[in-house]
Amino acid sequence: MPKIIVNEALCNKCTLCCKLCLMGIIEEVREDKYPIISPEKRGLLHDVRAL
Repeated sequence: MPKIIVNEALCNKCTLCCKLCLMGIIEEVREDKYPIISPEKRGLLHDVRAL
């Protein structure tokens, strides 16, 4: 799985990455946390690479 690095100093938690993610794997969370990729959706990346 590619590493997604969040720069905590620059991220304003706008969730734009969640809205623009074509695969829909980045999930929005509450305003006080950073966007995440859930363990269930991490497997999607492995499935896509197998195609």
